Amino acid sequence: MKQDKFNLSWITQRENYDNNSRSNLLNNFLINYKDRINNIIDLGCGTGSFLRWCFKNKININKIIMIDHNKKLLNQAPVIFAKYFREKNFLFNKLSRRRFEIENISKTKNVEIILKEDDISSALQKINQYNIISLSAMADLLSKTFIRKLLNKISSNKLIYFSICFNGIIKWNPINKFDKYIINNFNRHQKQDKGTGLALGSECVKYIKSYSQKKKYKCLKKDSSWFIKSNKQLDQIFQHQYIKTIIKALKEDDITDRNILKEWHAERTKKIESKKSNLIVKHDDILIIT
Repeated sequence: MKQDKFNLSWITQRENYDNNSRSNLLNNFLINYKDRINNIIDLGCGTGSFLRWCFKNKININKIIMIDHNKKLLNQAPVIFAKYFREKNFLFNKLSRRRFEIENISKTKNVEIILKEDDISSALQKINQYNIISLSAMADLLSKTFIRKLLNKISSNKLIYFSICFNGIIKWNPINKFDKYIINNFNRHQKQDKGTGLALGSECVKYIKSYSQKKKYKCLKKDSSWFIKSNKQLDQIFQHQYIKTIIKALKEDDITDRNILKEWHAERTKKIESKKSNLIVKHDDILIIT
């Protein structure tokens, strides 16, 4: 089964935008349920951006197991963690090759981190050992089969947090005559097999919500979209990188007209470089309470 492997540069660049876009859905829920949150399993963890977001938002954690099939991203996680936690006045201790500990300098609390290279479908057997099941920026890559298995297997009194779920809506300002064509083709491409069967793509939010309701779970949704201008260099770089991900995807199919793709890319590039490109990529956060 094909597994998508994400470029480290892309993962690193998007972290800031994801962190700023995640809603307060999880934070608000946890205000009254702090005692429920001890352990987290992070499926498709990448380099650990979700854990860094949790610390930034003061979410209480005792233990987190982080699972990803991409060995390169997992190997990079401890390197990023060491720098991040040092800057936050925490000690980051290596206990073994894939096991680490975050220690508060005041020694009031330690957090255990376990990294595991594994397929997220195989990891479903472990989910009920944890209070929160996190799937960040990957809902559109998952299949109906995976979502059903997850929601059928989960026990009661658990939280499933799908954050940064792409819902298929991309908007540029100013508009280009080929935008609709490119977006439609990109959304079609996203429904290929990404590792768990045919991906839901832009239908992921709707399907997760409907199946959760079928299971009688409480399901909350909140906007977590990117709103990116082009007046700053970092935003320009990120817009260029985002367009490259679209171009790369559409070059793989036999449907997209190469001349249209080339012209659209050139015109979009000019708008970004002239600081006249505003980009919106629509996402939703979904919190399921079982």
